[in-house]
Amino acid sequence: MIPSISRFLASRLKGRAWRRLNWKRYDARFDEAIATFVTGKGITDAKVVRDYRRKLIKAFIRDNWYPDEYFCFHYDRLSEKGRKSFVSNREGNEFWSWANTREIYLLTCDKGKTYEAFRPFFHREALSVTRQDADTVSFAAFVSRHPRFIAKPLGGNLGRGVRIVDAPAGMDSKALLADLCAQYTDGFIAEEMIRQCETMAAPHPSSVNTVRLTTVRLADGNIYVIHRPFVRFGQGGNCVDNGGSGGLICSIDYETGIVTGVMDEGGNRYVVHPDTGIALVGFKVPRWEEAKATAVMLAQVLPDLNYCGWDLALTEQGWAMVEANGKGLFIGFQMPTQTGFRDEFEEIKRRSGYQR
Repeated sequence: MIPSISRFLASRLKGRAWRRLNWKRYDARFDEAIATFVTGKGITDAKVVRDYRRKLIKAFIRDNWYPDEYFCFHYDRLSEKGRKSFVSNREGNEFWSWANTREIYLLTCDKGKTYEAFRPFFHREALSVTRQDADTVSFAAFVSRHPRFIAKPLGGNLGRGVRIVDAPAGMDSKALLADLCAQYTDGFIAEEMIRQCETMAAPHPSSVNTVRLTTVRLADGNIYVIHRPFVRFGQGGNCVDNGGSGGLICSIDYETGIVTGVMDEGGNRYVVHPDTGIALVGFKVPRWEEAKATAVMLAQVLPDLNYCGWDLALTEQGWAMVEANGKGLFIGFQMPTQTGFRDEFEEIKRRSGYQR
């Protein structure tokens, strides 16, 4: 009895130590959520703000909900059953970590390695550059072929650090390379511009508007496409469509390819695009069955990639891969329609042989 109690107490102490060491990291997320959803909405009463913070901490500890999920899923309006119907990203993280090896996950985090692994599906040229192996000749040749291109940090996410680069004729490519290496200290990838089809560009022409389809490799080896796809449209003239950069997240009916709900990560709902007035609810994604088939083909390229969110852009020639997300988040599955992903997630875990 005594040894087992000792082990129990030791585990509890380790858990507390871990929470103390990591709490600051989570504390920043509470501050960010308060700034976006409370004080950012004009609520400044100190008592109310403190009360919100206590609620966020309670939801985080009790239900594993991150602060942004508390607001995006309207935690305080849900019954106990309703809360349990949603799957938090903290819970999802356990599944992603089980499904993919660290090596596979790191591959999807490196845009250069991802491009090499999935080159035939990109349908455009790209060049990976690091400070250590900056090839001025290759870069100059790339710029001569693509004087206007996209630059992305090799390990970036949420659309951060993405920029359009213009290199007019006669520009010193060595100076441009040095400038980009100074900006992207951990390396960058230069990509030929995607020329998306007119239908997908219309709601927000400044951004490449992408569809997210997520696949899981089941225990029998078959590829399952999660029935919670979504499409994102940028806004405000931004060149990216990511929700973390202000983009609109639009749920798609899996069978028809029609948008059923639209929301941004600030919790605001939409029916039409605020910039162009084009209807988003009811918008039909073209060549929808081809998009689903493309996701399945991508999932079969690497046998150890068991879970991945695929970002696809539609060009006049067909669907082109934009990025692979080895830890594609669940918030986009549930936020636009305010419906939980629990039932499908439990079925996926069962069919994939998931074990904690």
